[in-house]
Amino acid sequence: MRLGKFVSAAILIALTGTTARAESISFDFTDVLLGVGSSFSYSKSGLTLNVTGTNKIGSNAATSALITRSLLGLGVVGAPTGNPLGMDNAGSIESLIFDFSPHQVVINKMSFKFVDKDSDNDEVLLTVWGNGSNTTYDISTQGTGSVNFDFTQATPLRTAEQRTGMKFVASTTDWNDNYTIAGLVVDYMKYVPPPVILPPSDAYVAPLPSSVWGGGLLLSLSGWIVWARKRRNGGEITSA
Repeated sequence: MRLGKFVSAAILIALTGTTARAESISFDFTDVLLGVGSSFSYSKSGLTLNVTGTNKIGSNAATSALITRSLLGLGVVGAPTGNPLGMDNAGSIESLIFDFSPHQVVINKMSFKFVDKDSDNDEVLLTVWGNGSNTTYDISTQGTGSVNFDFTQATPLRTAEQRTGMKFVASTTDWNDNYTIAGLVVDYMKYVPPPVILPPSDAYVAPLPSSVWGGGLLLSLSGWIVWARKRRNGGEITSA
């Protein structure tokens, strides 16, 4: 490959190599036997997820709450009458906060367990911080028991832009809600750095003509003469 072809190929790869591509990431919250804490962290494919919880009783402001994780999924420790291993609205509004970094993501799916259609059905209020999206979904419209709820097929339907952010809040909506959140699927735009391009071994580099070498030598000699003259005038160099 000659140098001209090599340069053209390197420019083409540099321009196309920095484009972003969507990568789908799944988080499983059912891989721990039992745990209780103020937060849980998960890392996958360069994406970090920190999960925390809040509890809101009556007209009071929401306060931080302990959260649980188990083979059943994530839950919030809310009012004493509620289920600490799940999310319910028994005496308080329980919320799980999903905080991603360092990338924005598009939330596509959320897995639930113990979904039923009793009374008012099981619902989740999904709030996307940053764009104002605030939507209540009836989880039971996509099944009961264990449900992998697909927001891309949900009613009401929200665009990918409306489901894009770094922080999402899933909250219970009424007294009848009672379920766990078992997983998440998100997409994020992962930027792929351009590959390092090394010149081929047969790349041809034309030698500089002799006139260029001669001109450079003359320029260097002239510069040295000027430098020596200034030093002699200043008394730094004396004649022998």
